[in-house]
Amino acid sequence: MTGWVWVRTAPERRLVSDGIGDPVRSEPIAPLSELETRLLAAAPGDVVAAVDAPPWIVVDDELAGVSVSWPGRLLDVEALPALAPRDREREAETNAQHRGRYRRVTRVRVLREASPRALFGARGDRVIDVIERAATLTPAEASVLADHLPPAVEDACARVWRRWSGAERRVGSAVLLDPNIRGGSPINRGLLVINDVVNHAAAGHAAARYVWDDEDPDDDDTWLELDAPWRHASTALRCAALALGAADVSDDEGDVLLASWRALTRPPAVP
Repeated sequence: MTGWVWVRTAPERRLVSDGIGDPVRSEPIAPLSELETRLLAAAPGDVVAAVDAPPWIVVDDELAGVSVSWPGRLLDVEALPALAPRDREREAETNAQHRGRYRRVTRVRVLREASPRALFGARGDRVIDVIERAATLTPAEASVLADHLPPAVEDACARVWRRWSGAERRVGSAVLLDPNIRGGSPINRGLLVINDVVNHAAAGHAAARYVWDDEDPDDDDTWLELDAPWRHASTALRCAALALGAADVSDDEGDVLLASWRALTRPPAVP
């Protein structure tokens, strides 16, 4: 059976802080593993095996379901049977414990490397343009995005989402970033990637912090809050990715969803 493997090309990072309300930092927490290093070095035809799994090699059945930690490498692979009977038993046991459209395996043959744009739909190259700009966002650029965010952007975004999903419910940030929705979004997991990339960019400028969930005083959960320009910039970039990557976006919707993006990317005026 064939499927897809995403391999990160940079150390995993997490957002940490010294306390509630303190600025959040983006810090590396795990270097590339030996297995990840071998997957990154693999050429078409190479067989890569996990030793003493877990960690397993996770093979997704569909591009829409691939969990992405940006940046990385997308591999088209063939899942191979484990060599040892005990490993085959353990694979069967772990895969029987979930209902996701993926498999945990110990051996794969690399068929080819695919462009990451395939992860985000037919116009995935445009979505990647947004992701890469988000990764290097500066405070000044975040302010440009925030200053040009139209009031009608939420309604335009909701129309695009409802057209794709067929659902009439209200579309808020929680829905737009829900990884459990099949397909993730009109651009698959693209909205989640942009949200994560902007969070780390904001943390690099001390513009993010964890706060208590004020909506439920009995809940001890916290959530990440970005300073206003960064929060609005994250919305603007996700809207731009929808407009650039989703199908069936009208010209009027595109004008609204792309207003901030166009302000950010327009060439400087010639004096």
